[in-house]
Amino acid sequence: MHPKFQKRFSHLQQLIVDYDKEVENISFEQANQVTQSSGWSIAQIIYHISTVEKGVILYIQKKLNNPAESKNAGLKSFYRATLLRYALRSKRKFRAPKVLETPKGPYKITDIMAEWKLTRKELEKLLDSVSDADVNRQLFKHPVVGKINLKQTLGFMADHKQRHLNQIIDLKKAWVK
Repeated sequence: MHPKFQKRFSHLQQLIVDYDKEVENISFEQANQVTQSSGWSIAQIIYHISTVEKGVILYIQKKLNNPAESKNAGLKSFYRATLLRYALRSKRKFRAPKVLETPKGPYKITDIMAEWKLTRKELEKLLDSVSDADVNRQLFKHPVVGKINLKQTLGFMADHKQRHLNQIIDLKKAWVK
């Protein structure tokens, strides 16, 4: 794996561990309880982030079939990625882009987590396959901010997952009240 990706990929790996810890002792009913505050259940949230990761991988794989068609990331790409990261780190609520399906459920957390871990192995394999010449290419197109490179994509993925992890933590805190 290219050194530019290692730190962000390690962060993604830690986030999956953090998700495991947050959901390890919740019941099927708790996992699938939809609340007014979030509009989604914990199971729907995890299904969503797993599905997003699969979609990112599929898009990048397609672009890697002919990477020379993708431009190198420049200042505009950096600006777009930075705006996206700040937005995801804010408390502001956003609707999922229309290109994503709304999770239905109910879902079994253990099944979703197992599927997500398989998807993560696909991501690692994909990142291992990226040549030095393609590291800075805009190989992912975010539905809102547009084209960004792989390092920026990994940053988006980490911020997106952290945002939803915080949402799960808040949902669990509401159970105690």
